[in-house]
Amino acid sequence: LLVGQDYVKETELDFIVGVPSFLVVDQDLNKLSVSSFRNWLETHNYAFEVTSYDENIAPDMHLNHRDIIAVVGGNNPDALSDSSFQDSLNTWLDGNRKLLIMAPAASPGLGSSAFAQNTLGIQYNNSTTNIILKGTAGDPLGLNGGFVFLEQGNYEMVDPVGGSIAAVKFNGTASGGIVYRQDADNNKIVFISFDPRYVKSNSPVSEDQIMASLINWLEAPLDISPAGENPLLSDYILLQNYPNPFNPETTIRFHVPSQGEQLELAVYNNLGQRVKNFNVKGLSAGWNDVIWDGRNSSGIPVSSGVYYVVLKSNRVQLNRKIVLVR
Repeated sequence: LLVGQDYVKETELDFIVGVPSFLVVDQDLNKLSVSSFRNWLETHNYAFEVTSYDENIAPDMHLNHRDIIAVVGGNNPDALSDSSFQDSLNTWLDGNRKLLIMAPAASPGLGSSAFAQNTLGIQYNNSTTNIILKGTAGDPLGLNGGFVFLEQGNYEMVDPVGGSIAAVKFNGTASGGIVYRQDADNNKIVFISFDPRYVKSNSPVSEDQIMASLINWLEAPLDISPAGENPLLSDYILLQNYPNPFNPETTIRFHVPSQGEQLELAVYNNLGQRVKNFNVKGLSAGWNDVIWDGRNSSGIPVSSGVYYVVLKSNRVQLNRKIVLVR
């Protein structure tokens, strides 16, 4: 690739197109929750493998090549209640690992067990018919008080313990619908106590945004901020755009740790050519949104295809793959 003002270096582009290797685990591989998550990964171009926990997971299984393990429990909590499976996960979580748990029915069975508290950082509270979730400032979704609306039904509330944080709480409570933590060994763990498929179509925050933002946090560089600081507010964060794929426009959300930062935010095509540059001068610290309408800097609509959002500062460069479908 050519290198210049309007191009991304080849080494940078290699970094942009990298995707994590998921292992998606559940007992019933035909379950809708697994199919839905698998479809989401396919749509967003992630490499993954789906397996049954009682078929392939064992304490001596080699998982070192996995970037993220996602346990998608749906309404079947058997996997997370299996002590040998818990031991397998504890063995795998030996530092710098990333674990995503989507198992609504598992939290009552986990209760206040050692695995729930010490590994996942949660404690079961109660079931609820509350269908409103509220974001908290600095949560990995970037909701900052925004709302998620669920379909009518029963949901499980979990409380964060051992340094975990409730990113999204059931409205009017201190209990989380999404709890996350980065433990002493720099493992990143997210527990979702509701099925994202039940996010209502008119919800201010969509299922796609929830999933993209959580995966973004899991993928992000490990936090090394001083003790006591919120790791999600101490550095730059570039969330996955939403919707993605998109037409005619999409929202790009990013976090800036302090005001007055020298920033560049641009969209590049597959050839490394800059097609759109955004004016991000003078942004305040915190979360910021820009809208891309699928046009280049001259106002001409660009063609369908894969593009890359690049956020640069003097210290970091963050990248996200986005897809435009005309």
